[in-house]
Amino acid sequence: MPKVTAAPVPVRGSGSGLVAVVAGHELTAFVGAALESAGARPVDADLTAEVLVAADLAGVARHGVVRLLPYVQGLLGGTINGAARPEIVRRYGDVTVIDAHHGLGQPALAFAVDRAVEQARVRGACAVSVQHSRHVGITAWYAGRAARGGAFGVITTRAAGSAGGAGAWWEGAVTSQFLMCVDRTGVNAARRAPSVARVGEGAVRPRLTLPVPVLEELGRIAALVKVTPVRALDRRRPTRSEDP
Repeated sequence: MPKVTAAPVPVRGSGSGLVAVVAGHELTAFVGAALESAGARPVDADLTAEVLVAADLAGVARHGVVRLLPYVQGLLGGTINGAARPEIVRRYGDVTVIDAHHGLGQPALAFAVDRAVEQARVRGACAVSVQHSRHVGITAWYAGRAARGGAFGVITTRAAGSAGGAGAWWEGAVTSQFLMCVDRTGVNAARRAPSVARVGEGAVRPRLTLPVPVLEELGRIAALVKVTPVRALDRRRPTRSEDP
């Protein structure tokens, strides 16, 4: 299996110059199936797929399904622990430390957000640090999760060994720190606040476009882990908004 040493982020409209139109729910199902087949727990595979596709729906392709190949390679090669469950290992007053045990980053950070919201409701504010994680994807997704729980979240991430370049970001463990704040006097109001829509949410079965080289890579991943590939509903030239 080839070693991934840099983030392979294709340029939209590159290669054939065409983009493929795919259904968001089909892409999410495919990504989840690929991750599960590679060794991730089903619930973690589904959540990770949701976050990756949300990035593409939001136009943040760098954190979207182009990340799937190194995830699958990491799971198959053992550098990502597919059986990991995030665990609270220390508490210092309003500060909580969570160990992701080298699992997928998305489930670990989602777990951390939920714990932070619970603590913030009780204590007014809290901070959470996630250690020994992996790439977590688009941070706006987690801020939205916190907002739906009635909390304001500020999230920062740091890649271990990031001074080594893009390869270090891909292969090094990621430590994520974030702060949740809820005013003690506004807790009840926050609980009654309307929910905040998820990134990409609102459209019924939304469609999105992927550069054809990305779709072709997803096809190779499907063959590698033996799952049904995602189908293209159409292939066409990108519009002005889709081609930088």
